Amino acid sequence: MHKDVAKHLGKKLDQRYVLQSCLGFGAFGIVYRALDEKMDREVAVKILKRPEEAKDYAKKDIERFHLNVS
Repeated sequence: MHKDVAKHLGKKLDQRYVLQSCLGFGAFGIVYRALDEKMDREVAVKILKRPEEAKDYAKKDIERFHLNVS
């Protein structure tokens, strides 16, 4: 299992999403099953890696993604 999975479990993001379990992980980050407390439903939340934490082959893609969403 990815080394960062456990440190996020149980945390609440944006005062709304409670991370409940890991669905998977890869070059871009970790995907969690979360409870959206505002909508009272389960959702998937992806926590992205910082570009400097990524594997060489994924760094440019992650940097581009961060630029597009900022």
